[in-house]
Amino acid sequence: MTREKFKIIFYCWFVYGFFYLNRLNLSPVIPLIMKDLDISHARIGLIGSLFYVFYTLVQLPAGFLSDRFGAGKVIFAGGLISAFSNIVFSFSSGIWHLVSSQSLNGLGQGCGFSPIIKIIDQHFSFGQRGRVLGLVMTSTAVFNVAAFFLAGYIGQTYGWRQVFWVTGLVFIPVLIVFKLAIKNPSVHTSLPVEETYSNCRQSIGNDFFTQIRKQVVSKKKCFLGIGFFACAISLTLI
Repeated sequence: MTREKFKIIFYCWFVYGFFYLNRLNLSPVIPLIMKDLDISHARIGLIGSLFYVFYTLVQLPAGFLSDRFGAGKVIFAGGLISAFSNIVFSFSSGIWHLVSSQSLNGLGQGCGFSPIIKIIDQHFSFGQRGRVLGLVMTSTAVFNVAAFFLAGYIGQTYGWRQVFWVTGLVFIPVLIVFKLAIKNPSVHTSLPVEETYSNCRQSIGNDFFTQIRKQVVSKKKCFLGIGFFACAISLTLI
């Protein structure tokens, strides 16, 4: 891979990690919020529920907008929405304020994953995409740990409201750097001649694991296995 492609991987890894940092910062401070605002377990459950409802609903529009206007713009806009909603969340004084701001966060968070896939598709060949996606997705594990640690520490030390201020404000410069670093191709990056659709299928067919699957799951071996299984059962019953 070229230096330019490694840069794309790094910035995608970094910005997607910050999406997680602004998504998972809630769980560690829920007990603090409940105690401060006197909210029941049932009501606090509405926050997470509606977050994921809006997160799910925006997935398809986010993919469509990435095709229409460019994945970088969708990630930037979604990240700003998420950062803004986190900051608004810190001013919450009741359950409906909490629910509405986290629902807005769900809309912003839904603009992360599918546009990242779009960027990988644009800048990497068919044979590289699986490895690149695997590398980028390691950010979810790293920032998962970071989100729980930072939110727990800041919440316990400075109060739960400061958690959302910090994660929201730090996200904004990260988005700006990402927007400046990742440029949409002037035209959609086409596959090289050797990576046409038919050759991609041939490449999959020649893959080592695909060959093993064909051998292990072949019809003859399946029938043979069923026969041996039937014989074993019959011998057991005798």
